Amino acid sequence: MATKPFPEDAQQRKALLVLDQSEIDRCRYEDGGSDLLLNEEIHILEFPVRGSQKVIQDIVGEDLVRRGAVLVQSPFDKDRYEDVEKAEESFALAKHGHFSTFCKHLGARKVRIEQIQLSQTSGTKTWNVGGGIKVKTVGADVGVDVEQDGLDVVRSQLTLVDTFEGGQADVKAAEELLRRTKLLGDPNMSGLLDMRRSGSNPLKSRTLTLNLSSETKRNLSVIGRLKVPPFIKLEADYKRVVQEQSEYTLTVEVLF
Repeated sequence: MATKPFPEDAQQRKALLVLDQSEIDRCRYEDGGSDLLLNEEIHILEFPVRGSQKVIQDIVGEDLVRRGAVLVQSPFDKDRYEDVEKAEESFALAKHGHFSTFCKHLGARKVRIEQIQLSQTSGTKTWNVGGGIKVKTVGADVGVDVEQDGLDVVRSQLTLVDTFEGGQADVKAAEELLRRTKLLGDPNMSGLLDMRRSGSNPLKSRTLTLNLSSETKRNLSVIGRLKVPPFIKLEADYKRVVQEQSEYTLTVEVLF
């Protein structure tokens, strides 16, 4: 139940809603409210939010707690949350960070981004390193130089080149990172792990396309299934975020 004490089980708090006590009380007797209270994947925090758990202290310290806030759990860390309207960009950047650290464990000398692409229902926006942004919509394909929404947010914060000393692969550390961040199912990362696990004829380089959004989409789907009664006023346009289906992909070259 969404209003029970803050659950230790991360599966019961895929999303957090911040409501005041009057809204929680109305859920108990008005139409549609019980569906929200009985949702087994979300947890409702009463505003003002109080709690001694580290995860609650963290979201308060990060200024994520506001009346009507909708927070999404990170797919890579069960105790990290982000505002639903920033989740796609924030978690995309987090996955890239994990990927770079993973490549470091595998003995990489360099991880270099060649292209960033944002795909949405309205079209795609592609930024090539050293070139401009290209926008493709239905019936149109136009090159532009202006900054572009979520694509610009991500590209402005990505480290385009990571350079390491290089060396032997620490396969154990790389595999532990994938398990800890729940990225063992990513085919590119598990494929690199297998290739570097072999001691004979080691892999020297690989260019790949890394999907930064697939794990985030699964957590956002929890938000998309919410049935929120009309008397509850949420801060974010969470339905729009889910319906736009933004997807970030990187073309990356890894050198060993």
